Amino acid sequence: MGTPFHIILFMILSFLTITYGQDCNTYTFTNNNVYSTCVTLPSLNSQLHWTYHPSNTTADVAYRQPGVSNSQWVAWGLNVDRPGMVGTQALVGLVSSNGSVQAYTSSVNGYGTGLQRSGLSFAVSGIRGELVNGDVVVYASLSLPSGRTSFAQVWQVGPISYELLINTTLNISVQLEESH
Repeated sequence: MGTPFHIILFMILSFLTITYGQDCNTYTFTNNNVYSTCVTLPSLNSQLHWTYHPSNTTADVAYRQPGVSNSQWVAWGLNVDRPGMVGTQALVGLVSSNGSVQAYTSSVNGYGTGLQRSGLSFAVSGIRGELVNGDVVVYASLSLPSGRTSFAQVWQVGPISYELLINTTLNISVQLEESH
């Protein structure tokens, strides 16, 4: 029989394997949605799940960010005009201290963005977020620009400052991670 240290270490490693080891193909969403495509993004252990509907150029997406604690935010978005953060049309998940997630859209217009609530350059419907076992998932349906199926994407996670908690305009300093 192992020592208490070894048993605790085994339990921690098992939990981490379950939490962080789930790839796109093994993750089960709480709403039982199934997406046709998924990819583990190159940093932050993030995942993007989506189903593209060519008949109406929409995409149902679920952005999943593991390892998020209360009072943090996550963001994932598309830049329809160019690579880079500025111009990104983002889905934001804001985790409150009680564990609830506020999901909304934000157009990133500069490097000093506060991720304020705003409309995007394309329609978004059904946006919602949830926190499940330390994973934030933001769901939405995107009406993509007609004829376009390739976009730059950005994503990031960060802490909510005390000022944010008392400021209803949701001013967050952020620098999003880029990928093309």
